[in-house]
Amino acid sequence: MGGYGSGRSGWRPVVEDGLKLDAYRLQRDGTLCSKGMGICFGSLVWTNKVTGKKCASVSFTVNYGDGSFKLYYTKTVCGEEHSVNDLIWLRLQKTNFNGSRFLFECPRCMRRSAKLYLPSGAVHFRCRRCYNLTYQSSNDSRKSDRLMRLIAARCGVRPSDVKRALRPRKSQDTTDSQAHLTLAEPKGIFRPQNSTMASSTIEPPPFDSVIAIPF
Repeated sequence: MGGYGSGRSGWRPVVEDGLKLDAYRLQRDGTLCSKGMGICFGSLVWTNKVTGKKCASVSFTVNYGDGSFKLYYTKTVCGEEHSVNDLIWLRLQKTNFNGSRFLFECPRCMRRSAKLYLPSGAVHFRCRRCYNLTYQSSNDSRKSDRLMRLIAARCGVRPSDVKRALRPRKSQDTTDSQAHLTLAEPKGIFRPQNSTMASSTIEPPPFDSVIAIPF
């Protein structure tokens, strides 16, 4: 009881609640190199983006000769400590302009994936499909859909009618102001893509900062 997969029916675990190995990010940071040679050692440290405290750490060994990526760590699940020594194969993928990059091969399904996950209650890094993971926004969307169906059933209307009635609408003043600003903008002036009329706040994931520390 309490291990991975336990919980209420109809709810799927989310990727934001666990650790993530991102092959693309490791290559951008220089931890992995598609043209590397020999054997490299190091460790990965996950820190909480809000508090800055260390959450987890994993030691690794990369052998560019045979394409092996080994992980060494301990994980405690339900009071039992597991000593993990996992072997993950790196697969080279060709990109445009004669480039190349690494992908992970999931040890369970042998499927190539750029990201592997270690959810809460699990012991090994696997791909999102093997753990049946989803995103927090997807879970929230399903909760909203169930609420829409409940309201529609009680009111005797269709769920689409409820969703349309609750959809936020822009005021006429805001629409006119945006149209005026668009028409009044001089031609030939470059507008940066990140300059928007309205901004939204997105909560950061708890485990987003990964630091590679070489030995």
